[in-house]
Amino acid sequence: MVIVLFSLLIGIAIGILLEKSNILDPEIVFNQFLWKDFTLLKVVLLAVATSMLVFSALNYSDTMFIESFSFGFSQVILGSILLGFGIVITGALPITIMAQIGIGYVDAIFIFFGVILGGIFYRLIEPILGYIEFLPKSNIATLNKALDLEYWMVAPIFSILLMFIVFCIRLIEKRTEKPKEEEEIDW
Repeated sequence: MVIVLFSLLIGIAIGILLEKSNILDPEIVFNQFLWKDFTLLKVVLLAVATSMLVFSALNYSDTMFIESFSFGFSQVILGSILLGFGIVITGALPITIMAQIGIGYVDAIFIFFGVILGGIFYRLIEPILGYIEFLPKSNIATLNKALDLEYWMVAPIFSILLMFIVFCIRLIEKRTEKPKEEEEIDW
């Protein structure tokens, strides 16, 4: 019961943050892919940086063990391309769909069912995808394993790097913003 309540509170908090960051608007998502608006990129990078710090603290305190796994690069590339197409076509990220439904964006209901059908379809063709491998498999799936370091040692460094990237994006946006035209007062 505690886990369900905690999950519900986290879900509500994420929904509020998504709504306040304004990335539930499909136009923001479309403009990200057109290189016109970087709100989505900044929010995602900050979410990843924050998650890395939280997981690093949990890993350091032995509350959570982060295990690496072997994966195929071909499947990751194919999945990333399909995910990108889905985001561009729908104007929604997988995490934003429920929040879009919550704020009354009707198209999100159809997107939600499309995601469910896509998951079922993937489960049906998963055995076939195991044979698709045009790049070699990696036994080292994480950077900390490649460097032979603990996760909590590597994650904060990359978290700070991601935050610096967001800071630089914001600086570039500030420098390239067009000045607002002053309204003329008609005497």
